Amino acid sequence: MKNKAILITGGAGYIGSHLAHQLLKKNSKTILVIIDNLSTGSLKNLPKSKNIIFIKSCISNFKSVKKIFQKFDIKDIYHLASSIKASESNKKSYFYCKNNISHSMSFLNYVKDFKFENLVFSSSAAVYGNTTNNYKILEINKCMPINIYGSNKKIMENFIMDHSRIFNYRYCFLRYFNIVGSNFNIKRYNFNQSLFDLNSKAIINQSRYNIYGSSFLTKDGTAVRDYIHISDIVDIHIKAMRYIKNNKVSDIFNCGYGNGFTVLEICNQFNKVFKKDLKINFLNPREGDPGCVIANANKLKKKLDWKPKFDNLNSMIMSHFNLYDK
Repeated sequence: MKNKAILITGGAGYIGSHLAHQLLKKNSKTILVIIDNLSTGSLKNLPKSKNIIFIKSCISNFKSVKKIFQKFDIKDIYHLASSIKASESNKKSYFYCKNNISHSMSFLNYVKDFKFENLVFSSSAAVYGNTTNNYKILEINKCMPINIYGSNKKIMENFIMDHSRIFNYRYCFLRYFNIVGSNFNIKRYNFNQSLFDLNSKAIINQSRYNIYGSSFLTKDGTAVRDYIHISDIVDIHIKAMRYIKNNKVSDIFNCGYGNGFTVLEICNQFNKVFKKDLKINFLNPREGDPGCVIANANKLKKKLDWKPKFDNLNSMIMSHFNLYDK
């Protein structure tokens, strides 16, 4: 008889490693199978537990995937494996479409034969594209991606909707807004290109902040974003899986706090938190960057009975800074 296990694709990455820690914290007897090619993830961030089974592989490697399902009884999958830099996706469209669409479709088409039941899929607010300033996006809003990354995610959502109906499993799409912060002493070993990453680097190096774009239709001309702490995100993942399992439904949720901050406000707040006076470089906007994206998270709060626990900007800034070895 096979042991029951939970599968996390991309589980050695930023979100996946936090999720693994939290799942084991809730139940130390849980068996977690993690498949990751380590292109951006790190084994150093995974829990030190005999219940972690790690497979270094791409999700499109059917030999590796087959071994997982032959050995373990897997009903629940957190599908996080993805290339995630929206600002570079237009320049590397082939790479992004291969990683985020082709590999994901191949993976799901293969694992359907093992009769898994529940899928939590890592989607993105990038599916919405651009919105007007201070307008909070609902899950029913029209999706009009302005970068390949957002298009990738929407294509996969559409595919999973049809695929799940044909092959009888439930899904939950989690449309992430901007995830920041850290927990479990998890580190990043390469700087990402998100604002909190770039600002943390500026603090460490005592350099300038870079702001991409200063003529968006916002109150100070810089882009508006909604930030959410990683610990709240992993809590949402766990609650979302429980929700689709217990209610035998599929659903979509925005994952944000509903608070919009301009890039300039965030830079100024970094200076306040760290008692610095770093200057700012205003640069050309990056291709595919929307001007304003803020979540309406009422559906998430109501259906999952979810309440944010880490929605303090100063704490999020300090927590994110702790991702990096100084």
